[in-house]
Amino acid sequence: MQFPIDTLTVRRATLEGGRHGQTLSLDLAAFTIPLRGEDQTFLTAAVFDGIDLPSTRARDLAGQVYDFPANPDDGYIDGSIYIDNRHHPVDATRLAFGPITGDVLPLTLTTRLVLSFEKLASYADTDWTITVDLPLSEFD
Repeated sequence: MQFPIDTLTVRRATLEGGRHGQTLSLDLAAFTIPLRGEDQTFLTAAVFDGIDLPSTRARDLAGQVYDFPANPDDGYIDGSIYIDNRHHPVDATRLAFGPITGDVLPLTLTTRLVLSFEKLASYADTDWTITVDLPLSEFD
């Protein structure tokens, strides 16, 4: 069964630099999914660590597209989402930055929720493409 990705709504997105590349955090609104015969509600985030971007400046990233391999190939982004007391891998394979618009930098993220790894009920691995706005106030 496909995971109901339409239940995933990003409340806040941040991109921060670090010692081992950038980290993208997607704070999600609470969502409810059927699990073990009943609806269960979760409040969590999808976090992507070790992103190797050439810059952390919004004007350098605007209009750029970056492709990444899936885990475990060299250069992969270490992504996960915490649901039902387990971290489920999320393979992020493309980051496409749009043009700066007002005070945000749009980012379209192409991912795959790897729910079979930790066996989230009977949910199958599911593609998830999401566009978020990164506030310019968080960039250099």
